[in-house]
Amino acid sequence: MDLEFGQTVALKRVPDVFFCQMLAKRVLREVCIMRRLAHPYIISLTDVFSSKNLEKPDSTDLYIATEFAERGDLYHQAESITAETVRTLIWQLLVAVHYMHTCHVWHRDIKSENVLLTGNLQAKLCDFGLSRSALETSSQVDAKPTGRRKRPVLQRQYTKTVVTPSHRAPEVVMSQGQYTSAIDMWSLGCIFWELLMRQSRPHHCGPVTKPLFGVRGEPSTPSRGETYNSDISSELHDQLDVIFNVIGTPCWKDIESVPSEHWRAYLKKVPGRAGNIVKQFTGLIDDNALDLLQRMLAFAPQRRCTADEALFHTYFKGMNVPLDVSPIPLVGKGPSALSDHPVWKITEPAVALGLLERELELSANHVDGGKLKLEQLLQCEIEQQQMQTSMQRAALRSLASKGFFDRSAFPAAAPAKQSQVH
Repeated sequence: MDLEFGQTVALKRVPDVFFCQMLAKRVLREVCIMRRLAHPYIISLTDVFSSKNLEKPDSTDLYIATEFAERGDLYHQAESITAETVRTLIWQLLVAVHYMHTCHVWHRDIKSENVLLTGNLQAKLCDFGLSRSALETSSQVDAKPTGRRKRPVLQRQYTKTVVTPSHRAPEVVMSQGQYTSAIDMWSLGCIFWELLMRQSRPHHCGPVTKPLFGVRGEPSTPSRGETYNSDISSELHDQLDVIFNVIGTPCWKDIESVPSEHWRAYLKKVPGRAGNIVKQFTGLIDDNALDLLQRMLAFAPQRRCTADEALFHTYFKGMNVPLDVSPIPLVGKGPSALSDHPVWKITEPAVALGLLERELELSANHVDGGKLKLEQLLQCEIEQQQMQTSMQRAALRSLASKGFFDRSAFPAAAPAKQSQVH
């Protein structure tokens, strides 16, 4: 509870934050991006502070305070969901993703557990520990099949294991770390399917027990000479079948658009077959909802709809058009072209993330493996957030003293809930 202004906040404790560098980097990225994104459908950061661990005096605990979402995450909602609620929630999430992509930021871990709900069912996208900047690019995807504008491709060799396995787009499974913002749209399509399943079964309350794509294991690359038709008993074949059983096998033209020569050879002449996604919902949901779902789950990323295209689908007829967000201009085609200013001085989210990744990569070769640089970067982000919080609170006090702000307007609420990251 914020005692001065009577607001309830959610408090996440990260004990011994520097014990694991991978966890510390995720926390740093999350603080970095949340400080710079401001949108009604994205969870807002209210404060960040550190404290000595009482059990380990030489270690540091980190606390992240965010706005409080009373209903918890979307996945664990117990109530039945109406068709209008589904339409509203997916519209809000598309607006949030459209804003992120306009800012050249990719979430990379969108799932219903990372969507929080307020008391009035307003969606709040959260958990930005895997987010990346789209500025770290050196080429673009040719979108000739659709005639749409090109999308940037991450060229640095990021891990293929981003995104929860059941929400992993085909290009993530088949890539060497190169993908576009379309991976977020695939993940959002998986959430849309969950919501539509709950809508079509009004007497079944609670989460959907099985995901749309039960992908398991780590992505792998086919060996030379392997083909989908001959490799019928491998884990790789099974992973693809999980996807093909739902959306159908890709057409040969889509296979030709796959960047990897090994993957094109593996999928060559894959026998065409229909998926079961239409059969799942026949007679249960609106035809426009089913059409949008299929567009969001297109196999080829260049044919998958973008967030702004989805928002103009007939399914959302009558909904308010989201406010247009001015794109933050790209500042070059690679990390070397990014600004040399310190990360904490940068306000543009994608530029800050790009600089952050460059700093982390450069420091990885230091004697300490980059631990000191990691601590410095996180401390700077904490200090800047605390300065920002202090200024905001001073402004609120000034408004209150002039009678423009009534602190009693905030309802008395329960104590702040605290979660812990291990």
